[in-house]
Parts: sequence; C-alpha cells; structure tokens
Amino acid sequence: MDIFEVLEQLKEEKKSLQNQLKDYELRLEQEAKAYHKANDERRMYLSEILQVRKKLVLEKDLVSAYKYLKDESQVDGFFSGSSQQCPVTEKGQWAKTGT
Repeated sequence: MDIFEVLEQLKEEKKSLQNQLKDYELRLEQEAKAYHKANDERRMYLSEILQVRKKLVLEKDLVSAYKYLKDESQVDGFFSGSSQQCPVTEKGQWAKTGT
C-alpha cells in the first residue's frame, strides 16, 4: 500500500464518520423534540389531575359540612322546615340564640 491509497482510505473514513455524526445529531434533535412534547403532556396531565383533586377535596368538604349541618339541625331544630333562620351572622359568625 502506498501513501496515496492510505490517504484515500482515510478520506473515505472521514466522510463516513461525518455522515454518522450528522445522523446522530438528527436523531438527538428528534429525541429532544419528542422528550419536550412528552414532558409538556405530562405537565398538562399533572395540572388536570391537580384540578380534579382540588375539586374532589372541595366536594368532600362540602358533603361533610352538609352532613354536619344536617346532623346539627336535627338536634337544634334548624332547617327542619320551621320558619327559623340559620343562626349565622353576615360576617360568618354563629349568632347567639335564645336556646
């Protein structure tokens, strides 16, 4: 093998390695885009889960409050169909009753 054949072989190897590098760069770019898309979807789903979870907690609290008020109304006679008003002031404080 003379020096020109070695030089030609090295040029071909360089070209092959450059093409391989371009392929890896393209693949890396595509995988980065796919990662960001998947990560954005993950964030969207987490946000949706958080909203649903907050709504469920709020509904659970409202049900608990309703049950509490219903139980209290049976004991104290509130909300029993009589003309009594709920003893809550405008500021949200329980009003003093005559009982």
